Amino acid sequence: MANKAVDIHERFIHYGLVPHDITGAAHVGNYFSMKNYRHAKIILFSGAWAGGTSAITINRAKSVTGTSTEVWIKWDTVYVKANNSAYNGEDTAETQVFTKTTVTSYTKAMSAANEIWVIEFDAIELDYDNADFDCFALLSASPSTNTDILGCIVELSEPRFAGSKSSTTMPAANAREN
Repeated sequence: MANKAVDIHERFIHYGLVPHDITGAAHVGNYFSMKNYRHAKIILFSGAWAGGTSAITINRAKSVTGTSTEVWIKWDTVYVKANNSAYNGEDTAETQVFTKTTVTSYTKAMSAANEIWVIEFDAIELDYDNADFDCFALLSASPSTNTDILGCIVELSEPRFAGSKSSTTMPAANAREN
């Protein structure tokens, strides 16, 4: 049992990228607004991965419609947990911990099956240059001609306003589907 109660209604949780085969074309996930939240967590997960490498980047934007986008150049760390298939008894070599990994040139290469990545940042980090950037989206390049499954979930937390609760349905102003 958890030692700390978490009010799920003070968090906004939604797909950033619905799990699917990313082979053949680059993909842009949902854009999320940090206007009402202080903290974001992106959880990426790979499934079957036949080969190749997908360059993962994060764009920052000035709106959830993806206007005035640019690559977010302050993203420099990701936590990686490899070989998660062992949890389901498929393999005995599961990595039990997340490994802090440095991101170079604002891009991280995903190239293996059954990995989980966690990227966390505060809203203020998106607008490090005071240029009114408060939205973000995950981007993935096509890895190759094989079947490579990728998805991600985004959790926004620490509401900026006391008593602020997220809706149980997806607010149109917070994200959009591509």
